[in-house]
Amino acid sequence: MSESNQLFFQLLRFALGTESDCPKMTISEWKMMFKICQEQCIVAFVGDALNRAKDVLAEPTPEARTKFSDLILKWMGSGLRCKQINSKINRDCIGVSRAFQKAGFDSCILKGQGNALLYPHPFYRTPGDIDIWVRPRMKGLDMDGMVREIIAFVRQMDGKAEISYHHVECPPYHGTPVEVHYRPQFLFSFLHNRRLQHFFACHADEQFAHRISMEEGEVHVPTAGFNVVFQLSHIFNHLFHEGIGMRQLIDYYYVLQHLTVEERQHDWGKILKPLGLHGMLGAVMWIFTEELGMEPRFCLVDPDERRGRLVLNEIMLGGNFGKFDRRNRFGHGAMGRNLQRFWRDARLLRYFPSEAIAEPFFRIWHFFWRCRH
Repeated sequence: MSESNQLFFQLLRFALGTESDCPKMTISEWKMMFKICQEQCIVAFVGDALNRAKDVLAEPTPEARTKFSDLILKWMGSGLRCKQINSKINRDCIGVSRAFQKAGFDSCILKGQGNALLYPHPFYRTPGDIDIWVRPRMKGLDMDGMVREIIAFVRQMDGKAEISYHHVECPPYHGTPVEVHYRPQFLFSFLHNRRLQHFFACHADEQFAHRISMEEGEVHVPTAGFNVVFQLSHIFNHLFHEGIGMRQLIDYYYVLQHLTVEERQHDWGKILKPLGLHGMLGAVMWIFTEELGMEPRFCLVDPDERRGRLVLNEIMLGGNFGKFDRRNRFGHGAMGRNLQRFWRDARLLRYFPSEAIAEPFFRIWHFFWRCRH
């Protein structure tokens, strides 16, 4: 691991509270940390932690102090903007949820703003779009019927709304992008995906009833126990699809911190192995214990160093959703994206064979699924 990455993880442990001292760095190293935090979409989260840091310059010359003050102002400015955007998106979540409720749908806010509420300081989690899981309250519909009902409703607002296997793109709500999910997530392996969808269906009622306060209203969000499976499947899918960033792992870190004693005692290996997610969870547990300083008692399965090193390398090379991955050598057109996926599948084949083998076949099947819907 490079020296800059070592410093970054030391800084991250300080931000998470698993290490008491903030690392001392030169001004050039602090600028590098800011850049990495930008790529990983955690500038405000780390900036909030710097408010309690002291004597963080390795070479506290007057010139270095001046440059560091300028950098801190930039860092704090990012945090202020983050707070303002979070507040707006919280209100938008309430508005979107009420709109679907009024139209006859149950709703549940996935990831994003629901995740932020697990953070010690929720407004410093970098927000994204609104992912909302909905289902018609109309009785007697099978899954295919529910999908068609949801797509038909969204297309009343946008006749050309893009659809995929698990969501449909909704028109922005007051400028905030919205994805309407009929399935929380999916896996490429047909067998594992069928089991995952069964898990979601079995636990759906509890999620649509789990209500929390947000800003001046209330929304429904998943329970921490549900998020152990759902958010892990989200991380796993993005590892193959676009790439994942440290923000997604920090989200998952706080999910683990909010598990009840009873939930922590579940046999998660037994739950996740049939879904093909056991290896990915082992990788995440290794990153958390070895690099983020998490206490081993919070581990849900044994850490997997081999897979953990691979996943960590993908995160550091790609940044948030793989946007900074210089290995993307095939261009950004449709052909380039498909070739890039094949290259990623080949790279991950040794570590996660079932998903890597299934991904190209799922993509072909998904093309015809979209044509049908």
